[in-house]
Amino acid sequence: MTQRGYYWVSANHADRYDGETQTFVLSLIETNNFLQQVRKVGLRTRYHGPTDIDLL
Repeated sequence: MTQRGYYWVSANHADRYDGETQTFVLSLIETNNFLQQVRKVGLRTRYHGPTDIDLL
């Protein structure tokens, strides 16, 4: 995670973020809302799927 991304997550989603494993546990609806918020502030996400890594 970038420094900017870490600060944004800490300020907005600290209750859902596990800093030790650097993961979130979200429902499908929460994930959709999270990704929309990320895009609005100009950040990107990386999805680690079963066969490849995608930037969203």
